[in-house]
Amino acid sequence: MSAFPSSRPLALLIATIVHVRVPLAAVLALTATGCAATTPIASSPRGSEHPPRAEAAPSRSVVTAGELATVEGASLFDALRRIRPEWSRHLSPADPDGQVTVVYVDGVRTGDMQALHGIPRASVRRVDLLSRVDAQVRYGNGHGGRAILVTTTR
Repeated sequence: MSAFPSSRPLALLIATIVHVRVPLAAVLALTATGCAATTPIASSPRGSEHPPRAEAAPSRSVVTAGELATVEGASLFDALRRIRPEWSRHLSPADPDGQVTVVYVDGVRTGDMQALHGIPRASVRRVDLLSRVDAQVRYGNGHGGRAILVTTTR
């Protein structure tokens, strides 16, 4: 299937232009009215031609303040262990491949996973778990393991 809905009307238009020598203004007027004749999708807001976006599913690599508020426990480490149990392998000092997971609080490297014990969960706005590749892209090739980014409410 071609990118154009139908190439036949376009071919007829070109043939008409070549043989009849229709003035350029008339061709542009016909083209503009043809483009404006598309009908908007009924379910889209404000009559736009694009369908509305579906809500994105919550990411399994992000924990928000709302999720942290739903669990008991004072430290961020304990809260993450309850909210994202699949993160538990990254909450140990080294991940399964022996690489150290590094913690950044508000963009500042604060150490390994033990730093999460000293962060009150009530002061956290968001926590992101970066893969090893994403951590290397963001912090350089010397970054061997994963990274946990903590954004506080300050």
